[in-house]
Amino acid sequence: MTRDRFLLLLKCWHVSDVSNDDKTDKLHKIRDMLSMITDKFQNILNPGKYVVIDETMIPWRGRLGFRQYIKNKSHRYGVKLYKLCTPEGYTYQIEIYTGKKDQKREVDHSQKVVLKLMNNLTEEGRIVIVDNFYTSLSLVEKLLSQKTFLCGTLNIRRKYLPKKVINAKIKKGQIIGKMNKKGVKILNWVDKRKVLMLTTCKDHDDKLIDTGKKKRGTNESIKKPGCVIMSSYYTTLKKGIKWWRKVIMELIFGTALINAWIVYNSINDDRNKMPKRLFVEQVIEAFTKKDLEVDTEATANNAHHLEKGSKKRRCVGCYDKLRAFLTSREADKKVKKILTECTSCKKYYCLTCFNEKHP
Repeated sequence: MTRDRFLLLLKCWHVSDVSNDDKTDKLHKIRDMLSMITDKFQNILNPGKYVVIDETMIPWRGRLGFRQYIKNKSHRYGVKLYKLCTPEGYTYQIEIYTGKKDQKREVDHSQKVVLKLMNNLTEEGRIVIVDNFYTSLSLVEKLLSQKTFLCGTLNIRRKYLPKKVINAKIKKGQIIGKMNKKGVKILNWVDKRKVLMLTTCKDHDDKLIDTGKKKRGTNESIKKPGCVIMSSYYTTLKKGIKWWRKVIMELIFGTALINAWIVYNSINDDRNKMPKRLFVEQVIEAFTKKDLEVDTEATANNAHHLEKGSKKRRCVGCYDKLRAFLTSREADKKVKKILTECTSCKKYYCLTCFNEKHP
């Protein structure tokens, strides 16, 4: 396909019926596709006990009413997405930020984001892991009323925090905390710097837990609060296209592809698990094959059989198997070198791989 034809097809690509769009919805161009994608995500996998909420940016520097600027992100300008994921990285729910709908405080906005993402996951005892953008006393109390727990870092500027805890002068490695009648705990722990944590998990307290790791040099055990250990779960598109096409491309070729890779590895044993890059390559190869394969009877011209070549080369089948868990250089060193070549494919195979490839 030529470049001009590709650009023409891209220009004609739409994912909604423009005549029936609700123009008051800022996401009307992608609303149907967004709903379909998230429905698929939710039908495939049900999150376990722990879920993680975070935001991400889809790079965009063009003109857009709800384009965001976040200073500490690698892509500072773009469309902001809120995601609810499993600790392994599987995306379960997505919300796209389209700007303020009212003039209420930002804490109200962050609370609404969490409650909306957790809409159908409450009342089941789950634990939500978040960062200090979302944590607040009003949010954790709301979640507790829905039998849902929260753990995350805490912004010292939040209201109604116990001053004896947040202003306590403690040394490195020490911890202080306080719990109210509802079971909300606020902890102040000093590691390299002060770390404030908010948690409603029943097994979180002001005791330090051995992480199983050792300090370099001293071989001393590294200890951290349970809530800090749990919070560790918190884990290039083409220029010049429409913003909504960029979002859809990110959801399909980014989020959906990563979800598929996570599901693939979760249902396979260690021997058959696949690195992300190889998985993506195989998906691309599968989608770029011709739609129709014509079965023909084997003749002298198209029959597959092995012949002895003049030079030893690596077995294509063995190399592909090794690349599932080794780098290209490591696989090249370990792969067997053979003399047998398929006369039809013009590729070198050992007898085992030849029979697998041409049953």
